[in-house]
Amino acid sequence: MGKLIGIILILFSLISKAQSPIDKALVFWQEMNNQEIELEEFTNNLQFYLEHPLNVNNLTLEQIQNFPLINLKQFLIIQHFKQKNGDYFSIQEFYLLPQFSKLYVEILAPFISFTPSIEKEKLRLYFLSRIIIKPENTKGFLKSDSSGYLGSKLHLYNRFQIKSKSQRGFISWEKDKGEISFIGNTYKYGYQRNVKGIIKQINLGSFSAHIGEGLIHSNNFIIGKTNPIESFQAITAPIKINSGASEYNFENGIAVMSRYKSISNTSFYSRKIINGEIENGAIKSIKSDGLYNTYSQLEKKNIGAISTYGALTQFKCNKTIIGYNFTFKSLSSEYKPPDTYYNKNYGLDAYNLNQSLNYKFLSNKWLLRGELAIDKELNKASNHFFSFSPDDDFNILINMRSFSSKYKSYQSSTFSESSRVQNEKGVYFAAEWNLPSLKLYSSIDFFSHQTPKYLVHLPSQGKEFTLFGNWRINDSTSLKLFYKIEQKEEDDNSLILDKLTGRTSQHLYAYFKIRLTENLRFISRFDFTTYQKKSEVYKGQAAYFDFIYRKKKHQFASRLAWIDTENWQTRIYAYEYDMLYNFSIPAYYDESFRYYINYSFKPTSKVQFWIKYGRTIFPQKTTIGSGLEELEGSYKSELKTQVRVRF
Repeated sequence: MGKLIGIILILFSLISKAQSPIDKALVFWQEMNNQEIELEEFTNNLQFYLEHPLNVNNLTLEQIQNFPLINLKQFLIIQHFKQKNGDYFSIQEFYLLPQFSKLYVEILAPFISFTPSIEKEKLRLYFLSRIIIKPENTKGFLKSDSSGYLGSKLHLYNRFQIKSKSQRGFISWEKDKGEISFIGNTYKYGYQRNVKGIIKQINLGSFSAHIGEGLIHSNNFIIGKTNPIESFQAITAPIKINSGASEYNFENGIAVMSRYKSISNTSFYSRKIINGEIENGAIKSIKSDGLYNTYSQLEKKNIGAISTYGALTQFKCNKTIIGYNFTFKSLSSEYKPPDTYYNKNYGLDAYNLNQSLNYKFLSNKWLLRGELAIDKELNKASNHFFSFSPDDDFNILINMRSFSSKYKSYQSSTFSESSRVQNEKGVYFAAEWNLPSLKLYSSIDFFSHQTPKYLVHLPSQGKEFTLFGNWRINDSTSLKLFYKIEQKEEDDNSLILDKLTGRTSQHLYAYFKIRLTENLRFISRFDFTTYQKKSEVYKGQAAYFDFIYRKKKHQFASRLAWIDTENWQTRIYAYEYDMLYNFSIPAYYDESFRYYINYSFKPTSKVQFWIKYGRTIFPQKTTIGSGLEELEGSYKSELKTQVRVRF
């Protein structure tokens, strides 16, 4: 411990100057949101706008689709002030805008400008290389026969990127732990060009597509039920380059976005390889984890393909947007998952057509948006949102959703209780109060499932209630209290399938943050969870303590965590500070301790290095994990290094 303290003091002594704008924005966003957003894409976009600030005097609805710090409501406030008072001249005017706090304006300032950019089209090249290694040998690396892992323990990731004001491109290669180099690895490339004229944007290679509310297609992260209402007011770009490390959730092909007067159109074609299992000429399962480190895993590669044709046509009149959308998906063979009770309606034919209508009605005080979709058998799905702000300090949100138990779609994702856009009805209410030093949020969700689902052989229902408050005690100290209770129905046990029983899970945590100095912050969080089914009650608790030190050339974060959970249902997820573009939200479970140290050094404006070491200790265990991931011993650790160079 003495050596560790010495290292920390040495690192502190190296540090000088202020926290970077991207780091400030990330910390701000983590405090505002209770569930993780697409942090890799979020950081990527912020880096772009730091170099190419957004001109707020020429701001358009299309521009904020890619800008992560301004949502629809904030856009309307900016536009309303400009219409009444003329162009903005400085950031000081933003302090006068309703619902624009001093902290939010300070976060926003480095990424916006007030005059048209006169910079020339300058292309920049970036290279990023990441190495992750888990030093301990799991069973998969100790096996000498063909059933063990095939390659080394190194997880390697390399990415070249080009960026300018009007274009972005990348090429990446990733080798997962246990894979053989260049065999079973993931290769991605993508290019996005913004142009002037009727055609506005062209994408080639890897991109994300999002249609309406995601009922017929979405590669995006979907906002969870415990996030602030302003998160639901974001406007999402229908097409954007996907340069992240995801090995499954992206499209691969070509997309074109165009606009003529009040009519806009987005069309795309994608063809992706399907990995998984095939049986009797039909696809039995689809593999999405991207791991191909054994012979049996390699046999699941390239078993088929899926082609997707999609189009979005929207008409905009004043503050009203109406759109018609469709996707036509062609699989190389029929998708027939195992014939279990919860998969009755989940298979897909070789050819699938989905259509939808989406709408947005905008106002300074309210937003109404939604989507109505059908599949080729005319089964229906719908999702509708209404948010209202009667004044600057109060917001409400209502969501109503209904997905037929027979509705079928592939690569769709929307706001819901389940992961599938199928077999669900729900009503969600949320309210938010913004007081001078206190922010309160409360929500309740009622949902039901018309037919059986996993672990539930009968129709079921449930509800979820959330309450949290952010109290800014003073300029340097804040406290957040969060509480959630969820009640669902499940099978009574594995032998009695005609009776359901209720189960209740609760989660309470207190999050305390204090700025000790201009650059040093201390954070602590205390979590308590319970899981009850019939007379059985299980408990979990955890506490962690962070020291975060940030300046211009050096950044340092450390954590010490204590965990004690009685089963997997009482596990606790905790966000950890990590390297740029590489985010971790591990599950804390069992009786254990965890610590990590994360350090970054930026010797010049063009080069930055990261190193992170973490270890989790299970004092009561002699083995950890199972199968090929089984590890002899009572601890497991991980070492990460990364370098980013701008040419």
